[in-house]
Amino acid sequence: MKILINLLVISLIIVFIIDTTDFVDTIKQKVWKFAFSDKKPYKEFSCKPFDCSLCMTWWTGLIYLLIIHKFTILYVGYIALLALLTPVFNSILILIKDVFAYLLNKIYKVIDNQ
Repeated sequence: MKILINLLVISLIIVFIIDTTDFVDTIKQKVWKFAFSDKKPYKEFSCKPFDCSLCMTWWTGLIYLLIIHKFTILYVGYIALLALLTPVFNSILILIKDVFAYLLNKIYKVIDNQ
């Protein structure tokens, strides 16, 4: 059970970093600038698996299983499911953020009306 939860948390962290922050885009811009200096203007490029939460979840999960010596077909299937669900996880993370923002807004309105 602990392995399943760890893999889920790893997946959520990956989705957060890749899909909800600009961390990967910032790194890609820095790599571009290092490689081409000011000779070429920045052009968006793919850097899979590092800019794909599905790919990154898949490969990170497999590496995790290898490290902990638990590489079984069931765990690989679970990782495949987690990778498939990365767009859903992204939507859930955004929903959680929006719900908290909504609740805070309601609290501020109550405080302001007193």
